[in-house]
Amino acid sequence: MRTFFGEVAIGPHGPTLQVACFDDRHNTLIIGLVLLTLYLKIPLWFSDGYDIERGYGFSFTRDGLHWHWGEKTRVFWYPWTLDHYRTTVLRPDGSVWQSGNGLYGDKIPPALKEQHRYNYLMRDGEVQSCTATVYGVEREWRIRCAKRLPWPRKISRTIDVSFSEELGPGRGSWKGGVLGTGFEWKRGETMQEALRKMEREVLFSR
Repeated sequence: MRTFFGEVAIGPHGPTLQVACFDDRHNTLIIGLVLLTLYLKIPLWFSDGYDIERGYGFSFTRDGLHWHWGEKTRVFWYPWTLDHYRTTVLRPDGSVWQSGNGLYGDKIPPALKEQHRYNYLMRDGEVQSCTATVYGVEREWRIRCAKRLPWPRKISRTIDVSFSEELGPGRGSWKGGVLGTGFEWKRGETMQEALRKMEREVLFSR
């Protein structure tokens, strides 16, 4: 909601007190009050326009305390939050192939990938067709202060999908279309079944 003194955003937000530079005409004083946040226009203290965002102060988020000083931000993570623990590439049958960071794209053996025709239905009825290359990935997050403990944890099992051509409303424009994404891969499904479900349910915004 815009006002003469700035803007008001309503919704859950951690306590915040920060001076930031979003505009070369004024600075912004950000005051977070848990259920709403005030963005107040104040006289210029520093200014870099839109090229570099600068700020001074702190903000609490769901995962940690963010301390802003000039162009630098330091995050003090809460010890009880979940942090990435592993990434595991899966075989087409869902069994484990290998765990480790950086196992993406060209580093995945072709034998672990499947290729299927993918038809994307636009809102106006146009059908965009391409080839989708798919492989399986499982990711796990554990509590930051005790990663050796197997619980609590969060596990995400997905298919990683890359398209041979751009898809979506932005296809062929300066915005660009979608060339890759991910989708939930449930146990008991084949990768092709997960891809077909994605084909039916997912809409691309660009």
